[in-house]
Amino acid sequence: MTCNLQPPVLLQINRFHKRELIETITDGNAQAATSQVTAVRKELSESIEFKTDAQNAQLRAIHQEMTERLDKQSADLTTHLRTVERELSTRLDTQQAEQMSQLRDLEREMQQRLQTLNADFLAQMRQLRKELSDRLTEIDEAHTIQNRTLRKETKQRDDELRQELAMLATLLDNKKVSRQDLGRMLAELGQRLRQDGD
Repeated sequence: MTCNLQPPVLLQINRFHKRELIETITDGNAQAATSQVTAVRKELSESIEFKTDAQNAQLRAIHQEMTERLDKQSADLTTHLRTVERELSTRLDTQQAEQMSQLRDLEREMQQRLQTLNADFLAQMRQLRKELSDRLTEIDEAHTIQNRTLRKETKQRDDELRQELAMLATLLDNKKVSRQDLGRMLAELGQRLRQDGD
């Protein structure tokens, strides 16, 4: 434990007591010298104990200070970590809200596009249906006119054939036509019938 004492203090105490010890021994007072040595030992022991207590108190103070610093640093670190955690949580919440808003905007945009495409498609279908209906109406009207014309022409040819047949019948009844003329007239009539059929 003597290694914890400061050297100048020991040297000063030793020098002082050495002088007294030498003087006492020189005077021939051995008992006084023994008493002086005992006093010196006691004083040295008390000094060492005082220094030890002081150093222990200083160590305890340093330990307490370091503990308080560590506790404060730990508390500051915990507070900082909580602050960072709150900031990260806030950022994540903000990013999530922004992403949800973007998704909703995209969904609305897609719905609007689909509605526009659907409306365009329906308009095109209605226009195509109208064009087809108009075209069918035109074809039907043309077909009706053509049928009317064909029926009219057919009726006219039938009337002409009936007239010719009636005329032939009259000629045959009157016996005013030869067999050759009758054959020729029947051949012409048959050819006309074939042409009308084609």
